[in-house]
Amino acid sequence: MAKLPALVTALAEVDGRDRKSVEHIGRTIREAGYIPTGKRGSGAAEMSPREAANFIIALNGADTPKDGPIAIDRFRSLKQWFQGTSADFKAQVGSFDGAPEAVQNAADCKVFGDALEALIEGVPGLAASFHHFGVENFPGKDGGSYWDTRLLGSLRLGTFGLDVTFERYATKIELFAMFGDERRVQCEIWFMADPDRMESGFYGNSWPDRKVTSTIGMPTLVAAWQGLNPGVDLPGIPAAPVATEADEE
Repeated sequence: MAKLPALVTALAEVDGRDRKSVEHIGRTIREAGYIPTGKRGSGAAEMSPREAANFIIALNGADTPKDGPIAIDRFRSLKQWFQGTSADFKAQVGSFDGAPEAVQNAADCKVFGDALEALIEGVPGLAASFHHFGVENFPGKDGGSYWDTRLLGSLRLGTFGLDVTFERYATKIELFAMFGDERRVQCEIWFMADPDRMESGFYGNSWPDRKVTSTIGMPTLVAAWQGLNPGVDLPGIPAAPVATEADEE
């Protein structure tokens, strides 16, 4: 596992904001207790999928850095209302050969925070499934070797992949593939606000007229996993550079 600075660097590369802005959000949620504190440098606390999930929620679910802790509380606790298990999802993802186990694990989670952690932990399996899907459906003239190093580019283009959408307050996980100009969703998992908590004001204004939506895809999940596992290759995705000791300061 890696330290917080490595996770900041990894997520800043896909977030679109500069590193200082991402670092500020990370510092805010660390001070609020959502990321463990430790010494500087080699004594800094190790990050896990839980901290990566908290960071991603703060980055995508809060309007300002100071709202990061509130966003983590609200989004992590969103409830999954589907009454089945992963076995019930297999029929829905059957058209996606080698359906990712991480998606099935996320479907079994009762709250969104656990589901997001399952997706981050399952990135190697997700990458393997998407690599297989690319080779099988778009082999090209090279017999599929294109996908051995260029999978991330197609994921960034949205040729196929997995999206996580944050709304105020609900989340949606979608496994999808593009066929021409048609976006086909193989599976979607919704996590919704708890009605009892909504009545108590836990989510703030229950019916805001300004709708706020943010969507991340596989590049963010890959960045989070690589930030936690520096120097490790993924199927079709080369390892990210390992942070130097100076980067960890």
